[in-house]
Amino acid sequence: LQVRHDRRSAIELLEAMYIEYEDDPVHLREVELLLARQYRQEGKYERAEFLWGGVTEDPQALPETRAQAHRDLADIYLQRLEFERANEALGSCLTLDISQTLRAQCLYDLSEVYMATDELEPAADQLRALLALKDVPDDLRLLSIFMLADTVEQQNDLPAAKALFESIRTEYPN
Repeated sequence: LQVRHDRRSAIELLEAMYIEYEDDPVHLREVELLLARQYRQEGKYERAEFLWGGVTEDPQALPETRAQAHRDLADIYLQRLEFERANEALGSCLTLDISQTLRAQCLYDLSEVYMATDELEPAADQLRALLALKDVPDDLRLLSIFMLADTVEQQNDLPAAKALFESIRTEYPN
């Protein structure tokens, strides 16, 4: 959300909506997500973290909204190299009753956290779980196969890596 490409105006508008929707939890949580994203883009991570934290802890918030807030929090934690907190946020995301697509995105994000800490086996496990889901968007499926191939290659399972790379050779742009 940008107001005439002016992030400050967007933040002011969202802050006003935040106050206006104080008694409407569903809309309030949606506004908090948008507002937190604006603060993150402004580099105001503490404010974004506070807003997303409120969404994740609200049992009345829609599960999809809570899951997205967990993903956004994990992104901040990963940027700050707070791997354990990122792992916890994404683990919480996976406990929610969410769509297969969003579950796949949470699994992919979690695999990235494991890759960042050189935990190759858990990363591969998350990617395999993602690939076992139905209705995974093609771009995420291809990226996951590529990442899984890279992971198993790093584990020196070259035949498995080659088979995975070959399976996407005609579809993946690299």
